[in-house]
Amino acid sequence: MKMPLRSCSGALCLVLLLLVAGCIQIKSFLPPGGPPGTEVIVRGEGFSTDLDGNQVTLAGQVAQVLSATSTELLIKVPTGISRGKIKVRTSWLNGGESVYEFIPMPSNLEYRRFKSESLSETAGRDIIRPFWIMYPPSFDVAGARFPIVYALHGYNGKRNTMRTEMGEVWDDLGLSTLANYDENSWLFAADMPGLYFPIIAYTLMECLSLDEFVGKIGPRLREVAGTPDINRIPEIVQAIKAYMPQDPPNWLETLQDMIIVMPAADNSWYSNRLGPPERRNPQGIGQESIFPRNAGENPANRLDMFVTGWHEKYIMNDLPGEIKNLIGEEKLAPLPKRQFILGGSMGGFGAMKCALRDPGSFAAAAELSGPLDMRINGVLLYLFNRYAPEFIDIFGSAPLGKDASLMQVYNQILLNADSLAANNPLYLAERMSMNTDNDAPDFFLEIGENDILEIPFSGTKQATLDIMALLQSKGIHAEGGIIPGAEDNGRGGHHPDFWRTRFSHVLKFFSEAYDRR
Repeated sequence: MKMPLRSCSGALCLVLLLLVAGCIQIKSFLPPGGPPGTEVIVRGEGFSTDLDGNQVTLAGQVAQVLSATSTELLIKVPTGISRGKIKVRTSWLNGGESVYEFIPMPSNLEYRRFKSESLSETAGRDIIRPFWIMYPPSFDVAGARFPIVYALHGYNGKRNTMRTEMGEVWDDLGLSTLANYDENSWLFAADMPGLYFPIIAYTLMECLSLDEFVGKIGPRLREVAGTPDINRIPEIVQAIKAYMPQDPPNWLETLQDMIIVMPAADNSWYSNRLGPPERRNPQGIGQESIFPRNAGENPANRLDMFVTGWHEKYIMNDLPGEIKNLIGEEKLAPLPKRQFILGGSMGGFGAMKCALRDPGSFAAAAELSGPLDMRINGVLLYLFNRYAPEFIDIFGSAPLGKDASLMQVYNQILLNADSLAANNPLYLAERMSMNTDNDAPDFFLEIGENDILEIPFSGTKQATLDIMALLQSKGIHAEGGIIPGAEDNGRGGHHPDFWRTRFSHVLKFFSEAYDRR
C-alpha cells in the first residue's frame, strides 16, 4: 500500500526537525594536538551528560570520555592515532565532527594542567592553567640535570574563551597570522602558520651537525604542520638553515639540553592587576590585584575573567613550584643557573620585565619583537581601549566601550604611572645596578627591521638598542639588535617566519649563558 504524499512529507519534516533539534556541534578543542594520553577539552553543544551516552572517536579510533556536560567533554587521546577529526555521536541520528584535525605530537611533549594558587586567590575560585612541557633528548640519562626555559607567548588575538576585537581587526586587515592561541602558539595552529619551537629546539639539541638537523627537521615539521604550512616545509627548513649561527662552526656539538615550559597566560601582559573599579580611588586607580568577579566589575563585558589577576606571581612563583614538583629537584640544574626566560611579542615584554624586576631569579633572558618602552600617548591609549582592553584594566582604570571616542578615552581613562613604570623594561633597565658581582642575568634582545609594532609603539626598535646599551654600560652581558628583513625571514616582520629563524640563536645564547655560570 502506498503512503499518501502528505504523510511522507510530514514524516520527512519530523525527521529533519529531530535532526536539527538534537544536532551536535563541536566548536573547539584544546589542546589542538598532543601525544597519546593527553586530556583534551572538547567544547560544543548537544553532548550527553551521561559518560556512556557519548561515542567519541579521534581519527577513527575510540577515545575515552573522562567527564561530560551538555557543552563540554574531557577525553583522553588513544594510542596509535594519526591526524584526524574528533567526532562525537549520541545516537545514529545525532552526531558532529570538528572543523580542524587533531594533530598527534611526539612523546617528548606533554600537555598538563595545574591549579595556580596566585590566580585562584585573586579569583575567589580555583583557576586551572595549562602548560606544555618539552623533555630534552637526554632527559632519561641517569644523573643528568637540566636548566629550564620558560617560554612566554604573545598577545592572543583569537582568545580561547572570548573573541577579541584585536582578532577581528587582524582578520579584516588580512593579518590573522599575528593572532595565536596562548600556550599552543609555540607549537602549531591548524589555521595559521606555526612556530614549532619545541620541535625545532628538540631537534637542535639532538643533532651534532647542520646536515643532521636538516635531514631530521623536515619530516618532523610535516607531521605537526597546520594547513598554511603543510606545503611550505622545504621553504621553512631552508630559511631556518640559512639563518643558523655560524660561529663557532661546531656549536651544535656543545648545545646544552634544556627543558622547555610553555605556559598559558592569556592577555595578562604577565603583570599583576591593580584592582576592580569599586576598590579604586576617585581617579579610578586601584591598589590591589584581584580578578573581576561579576558583571559590574567587567564594563561593557569586554574582559575575560581569566585575563586579569596576579599573573606575574603565577609565572614567577606558582609555575616554577609546579615544575619542581613534577620533575624533581634531582633532575634540575642547581640555582641560580637553573632558570631562563624567553618571550615573543607580549611575551617578550613579559620576559624582559620579569628578569629586570627580579634579576636574581634567572640566569638569562631573551626576547623577540617585544614592546619594550610602554610610555603611552593619547592615540595609543585609544587603540588599547578599542582593541586590547586588558592592558587598561591591568595598569589603570576600567576600559570603556570599544566605540568610545578619542576624547572620551582621553578624559575618562587613567593609567597608573607608578604601575606602568614598575613594569616598563626601558625604565627598569635604566635602574639596574652595576654588575659588580657578576651575578646579573645575561640578556638577548632582537627585533626585525620591519616589525609592525613600530607603528603603535613608536620607538620599539630604538628601545631595543637603548636597553642593550644601558645593560652593557652596567657591565651586564647583552647581545642582539635589529635584524634585516629578507624574503626568507618574513621580511623581518612580526611573524612566525621571522621568529623561527631566530630560535637557534636564542638556544645557543642560553647554552653559552649556562656555561658562563
